[in-house]
Amino acid sequence: MHPVLRSLSYLEAGVNPYVYDYSKLKFSTWQKIKIALGTVTLLPVRLIILFVMLLLAWVVVQIITIGLKSNTDIYVGWRRRLCWILIAFSRATLLCFGYWHIEVKGQRAPREEAPILAVPLHSSWIDFLTTAVIDGRLIPIALHRKENEKIPFFGTFTTATQQIYVSRSDAQSRMLALETIKERALDDRCPHLVIFCEGWCTNQKALVPFRKGSFSPGCSVQPVLFRYSSDVDITTWAWNGLHPGKSIYLNLCRLVNHLKIEYFSVYRPSKAERNDPMLFANNVQKHLSKKLGIPITKYTLADVQAMMGDSYYSVPVGKGMREFIKLEDKLRFVCDMLLVSSKCRGAEEDGGIDI
Repeated sequence: MHPVLRSLSYLEAGVNPYVYDYSKLKFSTWQKIKIALGTVTLLPVRLIILFVMLLLAWVVVQIITIGLKSNTDIYVGWRRRLCWILIAFSRATLLCFGYWHIEVKGQRAPREEAPILAVPLHSSWIDFLTTAVIDGRLIPIALHRKENEKIPFFGTFTTATQQIYVSRSDAQSRMLALETIKERALDDRCPHLVIFCEGWCTNQKALVPFRKGSFSPGCSVQPVLFRYSSDVDITTWAWNGLHPGKSIYLNLCRLVNHLKIEYFSVYRPSKAERNDPMLFANNVQKHLSKKLGIPITKYTLADVQAMMGDSYYSVPVGKGMREFIKLEDKLRFVCDMLLVSSKCRGAEEDGGIDI
C-alpha cells in the first residue's frame, strides 16, 4: 500500500474508507475449487443468459424511446408500463450474479412522504442493479457520472430510463444536475430519486463527506443501505481496490451471494436545514453515523490524492489540509484541496502558506 495511504491511519484513527487492499483477498482451497467449478459450469450458462437479456433489454429500450421528443419528458402511459420489463431484466441479472434472495429490513416510504432515497456507503457496481429493482414497479431515477453514458448497453439503459448525468469536473454540469434533482424531487409524476449521497465508492468503514445534491430540494429523505455479504468480499469497489472485471467474474462463478436492503426512518428537515443543504447533509450524516456505529471523515478522495502528491515533495502530509478543513467549518466555504496541496508544497518547514 502507498505510504501516504498508510499515513491516513494516523489522521483518521486507523480508518481510510477510500482504500480496499485486495492483496489481502485470500481464498481457501475449497473456495478455489468452487470458483474453478463455477468457471466451467455456472459462468458459460450465465454469460449466455446475460447476453440474451441485454439484447432483449436493448429492444425494449428502443421501443420505449420511439417518438420521444426529449429525454427529460416524464414517462407516462405505455412507456412507464414497459419499464416494468426492464425491472424484470435487472432482477434476472442479479439472479445471474447469485443474488437469489434479497432480504429487506424496514419499509420504503411512499414517494409523497420521502421523494428522495439517500444511499450512504456506496461500495459496489452492483448498487446500480439494486437501485433498479428497489421499487418493483418503477425504475428510480439516480445520479450517474457523465462517463457512464458512453458504456455500451449500460449507457443506453440509463439514458432510456431518464437517469441524471453529471460531470464532476464541470461546474455547469453540476449546477444543471442540481436543478434537475430539484425539479424531479418536486414532480409527483416522477418515481423515487435514489442518490448516492457521498458520490464515491468506499469500503464502508467510514462515512465520507455527503454532497448537497440529495438535500438541495429541502424535502424529506429516507436513508437506505445496501449490504453485500459472502465468505469473501468480492463486491467492494473502492478507489484502488478490486478491478470491476474481476469482481464480475467472481460473482458469476458463485452459486449464491447475499444482499440486504435496509430502510431507515424518514428524516424530515427543520426550517434551518431546508434553507441550508449542507447543514441538512451534515446532520443526516451524523444521524447515520450514530445509527450504524461508524466514524465520519472530512477527507474527500481529492484530499487523499493531494496528500499522495505532498509525499513526493516531502511536505508534512495533511498538515496544511487539516487547517483548511477547520477553516471550512468556521467560515463555511469550500476550498480546492488540490490547490491547497500545491501551495503546501511551497510552504516553509512549519507548514505555513500565504493565501
